[in-house]
Amino acid sequence: MIDGYVRDREKIQATNFTVLGRGCRPTDSLRRVSIHAIDESIQFGGVKVSSGDLVVADSDGVTIVPRAIAEQAIKLAIEKAEKEDGARDMLRAGGTMKEAWESIACCEKRARESCRGAARRAA
Repeated sequence: MIDGYVRDREKIQATNFTVLGRGCRPTDSLRRVSIHAIDESIQFGGVKVSSGDLVVADSDGVTIVPRAIAEQAIKLAIEKAEKEDGARDMLRAGGTMKEAWESIACCEKRARESCRGAARRAA
C-alpha cells in the first residue's frame, strides 16, 4: 500500500503481488524515494497507523483497525459477513429486500456500539 502513485501496474498484477496506491504515474522512483524510519507510527491518507494495527485493503479501499480493537473487529466482521451471506441466501430463496435489510441492520447497529465501547476502553 503506497500513499502515492505507482507505475507498471500491469506488470505488478502479473506477479500476483498486490500493490495499492492513489493512482498511476509513469515516472520511476529512482533518487526520489528513501526510507526515513522503520516501525514508527505514520500518517497515511490523514489516518494514524501504528505498528501492530490491522490494515485491510483491496481494490474497493483501505481500512485501518487499531491494534487495541483488532481482535474484536475481526470477530464482528466475520459476523457481518455471515449475516450478509444469509441475506443473499434469503433473496435467492425469494425473500424481499426489506427482510434481507432488516436481518443485516440489527447486526450492524450492535457492531457499531461494540466497537465504540472497545475504542473508548482502549483509549
